[in-house]
Amino acid sequence: GGVLLAVLAAWKLYPALLAVGAVITRRWRAAGAACVGGLLLLAAEVAVIGSGDHVRFVTERVPANSAEFIGHGFNLSLPGMAHRLFGDPCPA
Repeated sequence: GGVLLAVLAAWKLYPALLAVGAVITRRWRAAGAACVGGLLLLAAEVAVIGSGDHVRFVTERVPANSAEFIGHGFNLSLPGMAHRLFGDPCPA
């Protein structure tokens, strides 16, 4: 359960929220496996692509993607919905 959760969270961040459920329900083994699995996958990623590329992705590409797709109609996240309903909170 926990290792699969780590793999899914490495692929898409949303499943990481399920780890919170494991902690709340005191499923320590699943929560621990998810954390250890996530750290191992992160270490493997950094080993393959390098720390510079990882830092660049997190600090440059992720914010750029967020800014580009926040108001897109297919963005069904809560921030996307709030952006469509109330507009850009920090207009340039």
